Amino acid sequence: MMIRLIYTLLLTGFFAFTANAQTGTALFKFEKTTHDFGDVPEGNPVTYEFKFTNTGTVPLVIADVKASCGCTTPKWTNEPVAPGKTGKITAQYNTLNRPGSFNKNLTIMANTEPAVTVLYIKGNVLARVRTPEELYPRKVGAVRMFSGDVYLARVTTKEPTVKDVIFYNDGTDTITFSASNLPSHIEVSFHPQKLKPKDKTIMKLTYNAAKKNDLGPVEDIIVITTSEAADNKKELRVVAEIHEYFPPLSPEDAANAPKLSLSKSILDFGNVKAGVASVQEMEITNTGKQDLQLKKVRSGAPYIVIKSEKNTVKPGQTAKVKITYTSPAGRTGVDNQFIWIHSNDPLMPTQSITVKASITQ
Repeated sequence: MMIRLIYTLLLTGFFAFTANAQTGTALFKFEKTTHDFGDVPEGNPVTYEFKFTNTGTVPLVIADVKASCGCTTPKWTNEPVAPGKTGKITAQYNTLNRPGSFNKNLTIMANTEPAVTVLYIKGNVLARVRTPEELYPRKVGAVRMFSGDVYLARVTTKEPTVKDVIFYNDGTDTITFSASNLPSHIEVSFHPQKLKPKDKTIMKLTYNAAKKNDLGPVEDIIVITTSEAADNKKELRVVAEIHEYFPPLSPEDAANAPKLSLSKSILDFGNVKAGVASVQEMEITNTGKQDLQLKKVRSGAPYIVIKSEKNTVKPGQTAKVKITYTSPAGRTGVDNQFIWIHSNDPLMPTQSITVKASITQ
């Protein structure tokens, strides 16, 4: 944005100088400055020509036209437009894989008054019918699916989360679905269980985070079995980020709850050598009025090892936490990671610490 602003200011000053030298001004007069394409089918680009007349007294020169996104391509009259003559600026919008409404603009920089003019295009792209190969790109046997991963995002221990997973039968025979040996916190059901050719079924996956008994990002591998003669095992990776649910507290309960306080929010290891362990300590203090339970302390990087001297911190007491940072061999440069602490502090159950280092060989 700053570069464009400087560029615009330089152009404005140049064109102002040129206009003064010519003792005249170039002026845009557009037939319209906004074009509505209305409803257009997805697929081919749509194009509109903004026609203008130079109503000034000196030749009009367009220096540049910038589109607000890469999906819009501008073209314009390159030669000077004499007073009273016409020119055009063409806007082309690529509708492919862009269903829905759009509103874009073209910023024109020229020796006009004012030096910057903005044109607008808008419309609504009607989504084309997708093929099964596009909708469900992953294929195992005759069964298509969108992905081998089922992302549940953030879930809580309050109640189970339900996710729909679609399977498409791309074969010529009816396929029966089943699942066995699932983890206790995952249940699945198929609607319908028998899937006809060129049809789809919905698998309802119910995820009980309380039964998982874990916190933070977790994953499970489940296997769906079909009646196919070959490739009848479909592996799915179920990914979730579990957060403990705490019911709303009264002011009195909040005042009496445990409270986690960190001695540091950033651990800066400074310059470290690749493959060499560096150690720092930090403290967790319970400034609340009930026992603080450290339920999970984790890092996003396997080369950061965390060890707490205790998992229960009494009111007013402190627990020391040792962090060992051993950067991978062969890696150099700045490294930024995080440590997450999950506790029974109902107001801030998850807190993070930034880990910084500059790795050298």
